[in-house]
Amino acid sequence: MTFPRNIFRKFKTHLSEEDGSANAEWVVIAASVVGLAAASTTSIGGAVDVLSGDIGTSVSGKQVSAEG
Repeated sequence: MTFPRNIFRKFKTHLSEEDGSANAEWVVIAASVVGLAAASTTSIGGAVDVLSGDIGTSVSGKQVSAEG
């Protein structure tokens, strides 16, 4: 599991740097991640509503009995 170690190492390096361009890059990266998350949530939300409606319609016609 070297992935988390590399992230922490880069984060430590970033904190020790005093270069303004490095900060701007991190802001752009963070904004991109937030934007992608918002876009994917919006696009997936409609599909989830349709799928849950289909599941509800399918399940509503079923009869459940408990025998014991």
